[in-house]
Amino acid sequence: MKIRTGFVSNSSSSSFIIALDKKPKSVDDVQKLLFGSDFNAEENVEYYDYKLSQGKVADIVFNDINRAKKITVKNIDKDDYDYEIISNFMKKNRKKVIVQVSYADEDGGWGCVMEHSGVLENLNCIRISNH
Repeated sequence: MKIRTGFVSNSSSSSFIIALDKKPKSVDDVQKLLFGSDFNAEENVEYYDYKLSQGKVADIVFNDINRAKKITVKNIDKDDYDYEIISNFMKKNRKKVIVQVSYADEDGGWGCVMEHSGVLENLNCIRISNH
C-alpha cells in the first residue's frame, strides 16, 4: 500500500474532444455554437458558487479552440484507457475539424465552470476525465 505524505489534492481535469464543421472565425461563431439564440453576454454559467458570463465562456472556448492542435486517430495512444471511445468518436466525425481542449478545477473558479458546468455539452464533443 502506498501512503502519500504532504499536500494531497482532489483536483480534477477533463479533456474535451470537439468535432466542428469548421474552425470558428470569431467569438460570435462560438456564442452561436454554445448558446444558440439564448445567448446573453451578461447571463452567467454556474457551477456551485462559481460563475462566468456567457460572453467570457465563449471567449475562453474561442481562444482555446484556436490554440488547439488538430488531432487525428493517429495521434491517440493505443494504450490510452479511453482509446476506443476516442477513436470511435473521431472516425464518426472524420470529415470535421477535431480539436482537444482541457480544463481543470485547479485553475480556480473559471476552470471549475468550464470543466463541470456542462456548458460544452452543446458542442459535438466527448469528455474524457483525467482525474
